[in-house]
Amino acid sequence: PGVSIMPVQVGFGISDVLAGIAFAAQNRANVINLSMDLVYLEGYIEDYQDPDTQAKTLGYFLSERRQDEQVVDKVFAACEAMGAVVVVAAGNDTLPGDFGYFAHSPFSLAVGAVGMLKDGTIALTDFSNYGYMVRVSAPGYSVYSGVAQTPSSYDFAGGTSMAAPHVSGLAGLILSVNPKLTPQEVRQVIIASAFSEGKEGGLRWHNEPRWAEKEMDSWRKAYLLLLGKDEELLLDHLAQYHMLSLIPTERNFIW
Repeated sequence: PGVSIMPVQVGFGISDVLAGIAFAAQNRANVINLSMDLVYLEGYIEDYQDPDTQAKTLGYFLSERRQDEQVVDKVFAACEAMGAVVVVAAGNDTLPGDFGYFAHSPFSLAVGAVGMLKDGTIALTDFSNYGYMVRVSAPGYSVYSGVAQTPSSYDFAGGTSMAAPHVSGLAGLILSVNPKLTPQEVRQVIIASAFSEGKEGGLRWHNEPRWAEKEMDSWRKAYLLLLGKDEELLLDHLAQYHMLSLIPTERNFIW
């Protein structure tokens, strides 16, 4: 109740997107939804998903992220300072979402996509990106939504672009109850109240090996080990958001 929509049309160039984000924040948007992500070359995606060539292609993804991550972080940080929660789609490449500068930013909340299996189990879709900075997931399979054909066109669609607006809507509901919450506190409320299956953190990724179930916990443990701390230590919310940003690339042995 009381929530209004501010549609901001942008192109896919990073400068256009950042200009749209700045426009929304300057016009007092409380929640900014980004249902878009980087487009990677298909050959590199296939090479990364192949264990034999994964290490060789890692540099490509990191170099792609480095190109614009500093300016993205600055814009997202400015949005947070102005009171806007930034929610981003994690991507649909079955890759670590942390490769994308939108999801990697400590000032955003990256969203994966879940769907319902035939047996009624809710599980991560076989296309959703994953990783520590993909903190929550939402419905992203066979979602009935508007499509850009005619003003009255609706159809079923899938992807993390469909999942992120669910979380953006939730952020709006949270702020309607307590408008004094900071963007960081809104993110923490969403993450803390999400359902999780088991101590390993995260829903079962039904099309992938069992290591995927432990993916999120692995990021946390790796971070603590790199800092020389007890790997079972729980992190406070500030440390979690800045975790990947604090690990030098050359020391990020989890990759």
